[in-house]
Amino acid sequence: MRTFFGTRRWTTWQGTPHGRSNSWNATLGIESLESRRLLTAEGSPWPIDQSLDVSALIGTPSAIAKWGDGTQSSLSIASQPASGSIRIRFDYSYDTGNFFNTQLKKDLLQLAADLLVTRFSDSLSAITPSGSNSWTLSFTHPATGNLQSITNASIAANELLVFVGSRDLPAPGIAEGGFGGYAGSGSPSWLQTIQARGQSGALASPPTDFGPWGGNLTFDPTVPWHFGTTTEGLETTENDFLSVAAHEIAHLLGFGVASSWQTYVSGSTFIGPQSILAHDAGGAIPLAASGAHWVNGTTDAGKETLMDPSLTKGTRKLPTRLDLAGLDDLGWQVIEPTVRVQGTHIYGDNGTFPVEIELTGSRIGLEKGNASAAITNAPPVFSARSPLSGTAQVPLNVVNFGSFTDAGFGIASLQPPRTETFGYRIDWGDGSSIDQGDATIDRLGSAGVLTAGSFDGNHTYLNPGSYTMTLTVTDDDGGTATQTVPVEISGVPKLILRLTPTSISENAGNGAVQLTIERSGFPVAQSLTVQLSSSDTSELVVPATVIIPANQTQVVVPLDVIDDTLLDGTQSVIVSAQAGSVIAPTVTLQVIDHETLSVTIAPSSIRENAGPGAALVTVTRSNTDRTQALMVTLSSSDISEAAVPTTLILPAFAASASTLVDAVDDDLLDGTQNVLLQADASGYVSGGASLAVEDFEAIRLEITPGNYSEAPGANQGSITLSVPFLVPSGGMVIQLSTSPATQIQLPGQVTIPAGSRSVLFPFQIVQDYVVEGTQSVRIQAQATGLQSAAVDLVFADDDLPIWQNPLLPTDIDGDGRVTPRDALLVINQLNLRGQGPLVPGVDPMAPPYLDASGNGLLEPLDALLVINYLNLQG
Repeated sequence: MRTFFGTRRWTTWQGTPHGRSNSWNATLGIESLESRRLLTAEGSPWPIDQSLDVSALIGTPSAIAKWGDGTQSSLSIASQPASGSIRIRFDYSYDTGNFFNTQLKKDLLQLAADLLVTRFSDSLSAITPSGSNSWTLSFTHPATGNLQSITNASIAANELLVFVGSRDLPAPGIAEGGFGGYAGSGSPSWLQTIQARGQSGALASPPTDFGPWGGNLTFDPTVPWHFGTTTEGLETTENDFLSVAAHEIAHLLGFGVASSWQTYVSGSTFIGPQSILAHDAGGAIPLAASGAHWVNGTTDAGKETLMDPSLTKGTRKLPTRLDLAGLDDLGWQVIEPTVRVQGTHIYGDNGTFPVEIELTGSRIGLEKGNASAAITNAPPVFSARSPLSGTAQVPLNVVNFGSFTDAGFGIASLQPPRTETFGYRIDWGDGSSIDQGDATIDRLGSAGVLTAGSFDGNHTYLNPGSYTMTLTVTDDDGGTATQTVPVEISGVPKLILRLTPTSISENAGNGAVQLTIERSGFPVAQSLTVQLSSSDTSELVVPATVIIPANQTQVVVPLDVIDDTLLDGTQSVIVSAQAGSVIAPTVTLQVIDHETLSVTIAPSSIRENAGPGAALVTVTRSNTDRTQALMVTLSSSDISEAAVPTTLILPAFAASASTLVDAVDDDLLDGTQNVLLQADASGYVSGGASLAVEDFEAIRLEITPGNYSEAPGANQGSITLSVPFLVPSGGMVIQLSTSPATQIQLPGQVTIPAGSRSVLFPFQIVQDYVVEGTQSVRIQAQATGLQSAAVDLVFADDDLPIWQNPLLPTDIDGDGRVTPRDALLVINQLNLRGQGPLVPGVDPMAPPYLDASGNGLLEPLDALLVINYLNLQG
């Protein structure tokens, strides 16, 4: 049964029903992949890279591929579809019939709206009435069908306001919707805003755009509805609410009814350029008799369009590219509704496989597509082979000498499963019969892992010589690989030994020596076990046996040198080897003795003025045979900094002995000196350690004696600065500072001339007119690399409180009483000159007595003392 939509602008419209099939494919189509037959070999990635239509999907899309070999996996979304900023705000205040009585219904209506408006990249201006700019919106009351008006409603930017509800509708209509009307007054720009919402084409003649404020939707509550985000449970007697709501919202957005739609209506067809591009049949699109729908039965990519005039009960219709193209033509800027899916799959066998692609929207929508994967056979590949060697009339037994790989690994997920098999063929190259059989699969591969196989061989060459063996492997699909292997058949077996190096220190450690064992005349296709021995295992350790692997003529064996901790000089060690009855010529390794003297110093850093015994130096011998005393020669790399005795005796059975180190003060400004203290003894490797001798040169300050004060004649003096060494060329700069910094004046730095040890410089006490009593100022001197010095200068303050009233300190004007005027005099002076010392000859003599505190300063405290006095007196 077909249900016909209703659409509404200001009058109800119905399409004319006509007969047609009840079937409608709920699986939405996407761009066909049937034509993509990419040839890819088994074991290699077969790719999918396709742009797909998502007109009927909403939310974040995801995709899977069913690869046709019994497996499936996710595809990546290389380019997610963009989402516009336009949204519909639904007003349910006129839903007096309580049709939207659940959140599910409201969510489903919002989903229908988002299916369309999120496709638009338009920007709609806000409608915000103010002042003389006013308006009235009009719409059909959803519950009564009467005209309803609202004055000066505000609508946000990129927002459409839609009033929804329900009422009985004349059959066969089940829903209706349309955009609203308006009336307004105010500025021209205001009127254009409520008419076009910033869409300039809506003001053109003929119009090419559409900018509504919103509208209304009404649904018939008496008909059976299916409220569900999926079609699960959708009965053949039910109308799919999501399909109907999306259809009516499209009318509200102007489909079939906007003036800009009529711009492209030509007779009984629609000639919008975007619609013609999207039309499968090409050319103008036939319209239903009303001109507000595509003609009934219009399809797009095999799907019935949303905007033909009817819906089969029990089915769902969602927007197609053609529906969105119609909205694009009437003025909405439709974002391209496509995504790009990508992925690869590795097939384990050749063949043609049907691929199914499913694209799902996170909120709604499912699309499917097909592809065909044509997979070719990949022939096996031989692993690289080294030349073989053997001995005439001795069996040449080779295990896994026909090793190969193959990209195929079968398809276990198919029924019946596909497997890989291989056969081999060996031509020994000496005219003998061909060997052939089934190869062994040593490792069954998988995606990204090659199948590995091999086969063995056994053959006896009768005569020495050079031969070329030909190996062939064939897979079950006819792919082959061939490899030729040179074979050298020789005579008398020999063993040859080589040592690298031939001389080494005993402390060289594990693996320090490499022994090369080379064979000739042995069957090279077979492994060879060689017995080894060392003439002195306390100096050199060798393994008891070594195996030269099959198909190798030599092997390199690391040997361990042993440090015996004995003072025994250089030792000669003989290495022997034998394989069966074949004995190799011996080789000799010279193991050089390595016994050491180690030196430690505590502490590791001293000052040059530390004097005798400033540190302790300890010498330790490494050997364990200590029955004899050992005389060690000590030396200092700089005796002007640190001195040690010339000899030190390590007593018998003692591992170490100690002696004192004397610090030497050289009276030179030479920074920290590193002195090497070294120990030497016959037969030992010398040892040493570094002692840091820190420089210690100090500055000295002396003030010329005297009674100093701020008074003229007693406020000047001099300071002598000296160092304990002659200053080198260029002189030495000494930085000077005082604390506090304002009490005396002296240079920021002075320079001791080259060739001198001292310098004299003046200072002057600052007359600050502040009553302070006896003062102390610390003078500091410092320079890079020297110990700083400080001296304290003590001097008397001669300042008197001449700006303080001697009779009553808070009587500022001297009239014998304290009044608010006294505080005001201080405050006015603070405002005029700011706080600071009162200077004779600069500031007028008292009265007024501005210094209530008697410290020689004009400051807020003076005003505060007067105010406090007044507060206490009441």
